[in-house]
Amino acid sequence: MRASVIVLVWVILCSPAVGIGDASAQAGHFQVVLKASPVVPTSNFTDVAAAGFGGGGGVGYWYSDHVMLQLNAGYHKFGEGTAGDAGNPGAPAPGEKSNGEFIPIEIGWQYFPKVDARGLYITFLFGVLLSNGDSSGDAFQENHGDFSLGLGWAFPITQAGTRLLLEAEYRSEVSRAFYSYLVFNAGIAFRL
Repeated sequence: MRASVIVLVWVILCSPAVGIGDASAQAGHFQVVLKASPVVPTSNFTDVAAAGFGGGGGVGYWYSDHVMLQLNAGYHKFGEGTAGDAGNPGAPAPGEKSNGEFIPIEIGWQYFPKVDARGLYITFLFGVLLSNGDSSGDAFQENHGDFSLGLGWAFPITQAGTRLLLEAEYRSEVSRAFYSYLVFNAGIAFRL
């Protein structure tokens, strides 16, 4: 986790996109985001969970024309799956029914190549993934460091800065990458 914090600080401070003192329509403003999120397990996580749904929200601060700092939280509930591989650390026993519930709490940034906060953007988040599984064993009863990488597209819908957001994110725990999944967000961002 400490290494992740150091990397994030380094990226923010050394990125040429972050210009201290930039003046723009975005810089210095806050925004609130609400999202609905279908989720799909990937890799070994598909052995114990099926696709599900969730949602979340967050607060962002426009640091410059191109960079928004973020604090996000969400809730992701996966459908029931049947475990098939007991060799994975933290996995339920083969044949055991399980599903997963996750609460990601993350900080990070979004980078917009265009100055007007529309079009393509890249997201990097890291934090903690709180988990609570529903199985007959003790599986999923842990907290994990996580990271998320994503791409999104922002569509302005009002002159006041309200935007429709469509995103695809890959989220994974840091230590083992057993809990990894895709998140497809549809959301709305309100500029404050």
